[in-house]
Amino acid sequence: MATNSGSFQLPGKTNGFAHVHFVCIPETFTAGADVQCSFVISEDLEINSHDWVGLYKVGWRSSSDYVYYEWSPAPSNYVPGMEVKSRVLFPGTVMSHVIIYV
Repeated sequence: MATNSGSFQLPGKTNGFAHVHFVCIPETFTAGADVQCSFVISEDLEINSHDWVGLYKVGWRSSSDYVYYEWSPAPSNYVPGMEVKSRVLFPGTVMSHVIIYV
């Protein structure tokens, strides 16, 4: 199964951009199977308890256009300026959409 990686950029504190990098996202999904979405949040993006990863239909226009979301778990030892590796699990019943970190 092929995998895909992608980055989402937001204005950051030090180098002009902060990144959320999605890693090992399958290009195809088995019908009904849950999908793990792994990602790395750079040290330039300060995370908080209201961050989430959402599924959107292609062509979405607003962060409120999500079809499904999962809260982005923050490590208990998180301090600002720390790179964070995390993941969420999406139920297979909703996996025909675009994945976005919000």
